[in-house]
Amino acid sequence: MGWIRPDITKNFINIELSNMLSLSQILERSPKECSKDTSFELNFDEVYTNSVYTSWNSILGLLKYIKYYDINIDLVLLTGHAGNGHRAPTRAIAKKTVQKSDSNIVIIDLLSLLSSSIAKINDKAWVTLSRSEFGQEFWNKFVRGEVDPEKNANDISALFKLLYTKKVKKLMNKLSPKVMISTYPYTNAIISKIADDTPSVEFAGVVVTDTEMLGFAMSSYGDVSNLHYFVASEESWENGIKIYPYLKDAKEPIFIGTNPCFFDKEAEGKIVPDTVLFIPGSAEGLGMGIRALPYIAELCQKTQKKLICVSGLGFPYKYARKIHARYKDIMSLFSYLASDDLKKLICSCEVIIAKAGGNMSSELVSKTGCKIFYASIKGQETDNAEYYAILGVATNVGNDIDELLKAITDKPQTPSIYKKGILKKSAVDTVVDTILPYL
Repeated sequence: MGWIRPDITKNFINIELSNMLSLSQILERSPKECSKDTSFELNFDEVYTNSVYTSWNSILGLLKYIKYYDINIDLVLLTGHAGNGHRAPTRAIAKKTVQKSDSNIVIIDLLSLLSSSIAKINDKAWVTLSRSEFGQEFWNKFVRGEVDPEKNANDISALFKLLYTKKVKKLMNKLSPKVMISTYPYTNAIISKIADDTPSVEFAGVVVTDTEMLGFAMSSYGDVSNLHYFVASEESWENGIKIYPYLKDAKEPIFIGTNPCFFDKEAEGKIVPDTVLFIPGSAEGLGMGIRALPYIAELCQKTQKKLICVSGLGFPYKYARKIHARYKDIMSLFSYLASDDLKKLICSCEVIIAKAGGNMSSELVSKTGCKIFYASIKGQETDNAEYYAILGVATNVGNDIDELLKAITDKPQTPSIYKKGILKKSAVDTVVDTILPYL
C-alpha cells in the first residue's frame, strides 16, 4: 500500500502487534544472530515504511485513487531520511492520529521526490559526518553557529528552495490538506511557503525532533508567521531564537518536552535481572559507540549478564559480528528490530545503553530504571544527553568507557520523565491533540 488511511491502518492498530521476537524468547533460546528477516508478521513499522511517498510514480497512483474514490486528504506529513530520527516521530504522529480520528494521512519525502540519488547521497553524507570528529565539527560550525547561541548559523535557505518545485506546488494543491506538519530540517525550511501557497491549509507546524532548536529549525524560506513550532522547552525555544531571529515572527510555540515517539506514557514491564541492552546507533547505525562492544561483552561475561546488542546496519553490524563470534554464550546480536520489539526490550532489560538521538533518548526517558547515554554524536545529541541528565531522568557518561562500565555495574536508577512530573502528557499526544480540531 502507498499511504496510511484509517480503513487499512486501523486493522493493524486493533490487532495484537506482537512480533516473532520477545525478550523471553531471546533469553530462553540459544543466542544466535538475527536479522531483519527473522520477523514475518506485518506490523505498523512495515505499514509505515510502505506508506512514505518517495517517487512521482507512486504519487500519480495516489492522485488517481483519490480522484476515483473521491477521497479528502486531512493531513500531510513532510519527512525525510537521515538516520531514523525524523521518520520515527512522523510514524508515531501518523499512528496516534488514526487512533484518535478518521483522518486520511499522506506522508511525503520531498528530498526523495526531487531525486532518489540525492536523497541517498544526503543520507550517506550524514552517516559519514556523524562517524568522524572532523565531520561533527564541520556540521556544528557550519550549521549550528559553532554551538554558540549568540552566533548566527549560516543561511542556507537557498538550497532548500530547490525542494519546492512547481510540481510540488501543484501536488499540494491537489491534495488540499487541512493540516501540514514537517519533521525534517529541509522541509522545515520551506513549509511556511508551501502552506502559504496551499489555500486549504488551516494549520501548519514544525516538530523539532531534538531538545534544542539549533540546526533543526534551519533557515526559513518564507514568512513563518503562519507556523506553529512544537519544541521541547521554553529554554530550547529561546536558544533557537538567538540562532534564528526570524522565529520571533512565528506563532506561540507549543512545548512538548520530548520527541514524539511510541512511548506515550510511563513505560512498564517486568524487569529481567542481569540483562544489558546496548543500542549504539539508530536503525541506520549512526554513531561510533559500537567500539565499546567488546568491553561491555567482557564485563557481561565476567558478571554473568545477558547482553543484547542492536547494532544498526552497515559497518557497526560487521564489527559487532566479530565480537559476537567471541561471546556467543552470553550475547544476542540484531542488525534491526521493529519498534514494537525494541519497546519490549527497553521495558524489560535491567540496563539500557544508547546514544541520545532524538527518538531513542525520548524512548529511554519514558522508562524508570537504569538508562545510560553513551557516545552521543557531538551537537544535538550531546545536547539531548545533557538536557535529560540535568532533568535527572537519565545518566550521561559522555564518551568515557570507564564511566560506562562502572555505570553498568552500579546500575544508577533514574525516574521516567513522567514519574518525575516533567511530563503529564506525551509529546505525540500533545502534537496530535493540537491538530485534531483542524482535521
